[in-house]
Amino acid sequence: TLRVYPGEKPEDLGELLAEETERVNENNRGTSYRLPSAANGEQITWFRKREEKGGYIAVLSLIAGALLVFFRKNEAWKREQKIQEEMKREYPEVMSRIQLLLGAGLGMRKIFEKITADYKRQLEKEKGAKRPAYEEIAGAYYEMAGGVSEQEAYENFGNRSRLPEFKNLSVLLVQNLKKGRRELGPLLEREVSAALEERRRQARAEGEKAGTRLLLPMGIMLLVVLILMVVPAFLSI
Repeated sequence: TLRVYPGEKPEDLGELLAEETERVNENNRGTSYRLPSAANGEQITWFRKREEKGGYIAVLSLIAGALLVFFRKNEAWKREQKIQEEMKREYPEVMSRIQLLLGAGLGMRKIFEKITADYKRQLEKEKGAKRPAYEEIAGAYYEMAGGVSEQEAYENFGNRSRLPEFKNLSVLLVQNLKKGRRELGPLLEREVSAALEERRRQARAEGEKAGTRLLLPMGIMLLVVLILMVVPAFLSI
């Protein structure tokens, strides 16, 4: 004969802790709340649950810092590219003015002084945005006015510009100091012709870019027209 008895129901730990806690704090009239050190004959160790948000915050802070540095460098690179593009567009104009003033009999230092004065008056009169190429010319003139030699000022002008066109101009100006202005006229004339040709090439390239940018809007318009034509035809079937 086999007789089966039901097993003992295990006591719930939460209920045990609640009962023990009530017993410990039964006569407690203070502001503190005591926790039991043992329940059902077993030792209990209490500890505060650790918050793991600190690690997440540290990782997110590192990611945010890296993104901030990246975006700042990207913005600085974009500003530098914009300045160089503006200087490229201004180069033919600068060369034409230098050639014109040289033909009028002015020396190169006087030419830089004249261009700087005209540019300063234009800024004060029109209150427009600064023009990078003329800013560099003004910087070279202010260096010469401050006591820097012409050769060093022209070399600094080319190094600051960081563009092949203006570096070529710097080399021509330094050669002018060494060999005299007689050979500078034909060299400037060839440089002006090359600059104008480069400007026309850039204008064609910009036109092609503009045409490429228009492809997407034109495609969207064509899609809208097709939808307007096809949808009513399907709905009428």
